Amino acid sequence: MLALLAVVGAMVALTLSAGAQTPGGESGSGESGSTETAEGRIIARVQDRTGEDGVDDYRIEFGFFPEWALDEAESWPEAIASRSDWLPSSRFLTKSRIDARAAADNRSWLRSSLISVPAQSAQSPGGAEITGRVIARYNPDSEGRLRDQFGFGDLRLEFLFVPQWAFTGTSSTAEAVARLSADNLPRARYLSVATIDARRDIWLRSSVVNVPLRAPVGVIEQPQAPVIDGVSCAPSSPTVNESVTCTATLSGGAPDSYAWSGGASSGSGATYSTSFRSAGSKTVSLTATNSAGSDSASTTVSVGSASANNPPNCPGAARQHLTDDMSTSFTERYASLCTDPDGDALTWSLSSRDTSVVRVSESGDDWTIQAVADGLARIDVTATDPGGSSTRTSIEVLVVDPPSIAAVNCAPTRPVAGERVTCTATLGDGAAPDTTRWTGGTSTDGSGLTYTTSFDAAGDYLIYFDVSYLWIGSQRETAITVVEGALQPPVIDAVNCSPSAPSATETVVCSATLSGGAPESWAWRTADGTGSGVNHSTSFSKAGDYAVSLTVT
Repeated sequence: MLALLAVVGAMVALTLSAGAQTPGGESGSGESGSTETAEGRIIARVQDRTGEDGVDDYRIEFGFFPEWALDEAESWPEAIASRSDWLPSSRFLTKSRIDARAAADNRSWLRSSLISVPAQSAQSPGGAEITGRVIARYNPDSEGRLRDQFGFGDLRLEFLFVPQWAFTGTSSTAEAVARLSADNLPRARYLSVATIDARRDIWLRSSVVNVPLRAPVGVIEQPQAPVIDGVSCAPSSPTVNESVTCTATLSGGAPDSYAWSGGASSGSGATYSTSFRSAGSKTVSLTATNSAGSDSASTTVSVGSASANNPPNCPGAARQHLTDDMSTSFTERYASLCTDPDGDALTWSLSSRDTSVVRVSESGDDWTIQAVADGLARIDVTATDPGGSSTRTSIEVLVVDPPSIAAVNCAPTRPVAGERVTCTATLGDGAAPDTTRWTGGTSTDGSGLTYTTSFDAAGDYLIYFDVSYLWIGSQRETAITVVEGALQPPVIDAVNCSPSAPSATETVVCSATLSGGAPESWAWRTADGTGSGVNHSTSFSKAGDYAVSLTVT
């Protein structure tokens, strides 16, 4: 960027081609035919200035000075400082403005406000005023490239001084320049970037140039009124609400304004887009006007009945979720929000009722939904089909912080093989997760905040805990479990039944006390049958002595 700015500086400091001096005379009206001229110089310099938006931008300051004013002063700065009113009020032409214009048309002119300076000094009264504009443009090569003869990207600028009479009857700078003869065009030669960089903020002056005070005979022609040769519309036989484009063919003078009528809209310019809301024969008219007069013409369009147009179907949408500062494409996430029964492609319009929570902005053919702060917002959505039928619906958007995990702890931290391990998760700030998942160990996957598992052999293991909230975010935490020793067989230390002396048919509950490894299966056996589990309930049908046995594996 800095290199490009320096290049603009190189374009501005110029030296112009010289002509012969014919000072004096009165201001020309553009009609007398006199070729009286006044001699002067175009001055220019590059300044480093900061714009109102705070962005540094090279700017070009320029003006036109009669030669006598520069000869009377002891120095350039003194002459310019004492005659600052001879610089146009819009004297700063920014590089960014020139770049923008060059990007659109690198041969178009930018012009200053009017400058008026006396053609002769106060010591030689009677001279006319020189009134005109300093104009500037990029000067590309014959192929339109903004490069110098050596192939470098040195952008160049051409400066001219155009007297005000050349603008008579036109607002076009290009036309005003065309009215000057080639000998009266003070054109630039181009200095290098190094020269400009070395002399920035120093005034550079052109060689002496002659400015014609009056127009040569026949240069300025009387303006002509526009002539409309024809108006045509396509399609010529549209249906109701179908888009129609009408175009005018013109000759004569260029119009300053176009006034179209007919159809469901109004327009300006040589091309007019509209539609018709009812069938029948319709008239589209155009009036083109400039300072010399106007012309009108019309054409007839036969509008047929519209085919069936069913409105878009928008059943509504469930609440959607975003996180702070998150943005999403409307068409990627919500394009199926509405459908058209006729199969037509839909266009969308969005607006947020709660811009402090969610903002929407249009970007080409898409819309962007941007979360701003936590809260609930409603976005109104309008779907429109090509036939002009629209349906409104809405989206509720909840902006939340995603879920987070503060800690995951498992106990015991160093279990033996086969020992039960219980893990507990603690959640942090953010939304409550809608899904949780534990993985690791011999157990199947678990959910919730607590998870119990075990490990068959010694080693280092990872237990994973995952949380997620719809599609906006997820988090995973792990706990490392070190398992020591081999898997130990279970040991039954005692079996006790209560009551120990039951009556016939009374319920008896038997339980075991164990050590060693945790059992994977329990097998109880009594006179009345078998059972499983840590505890076993049974009864006896008649009095007697009975045995109760337990096998654990």
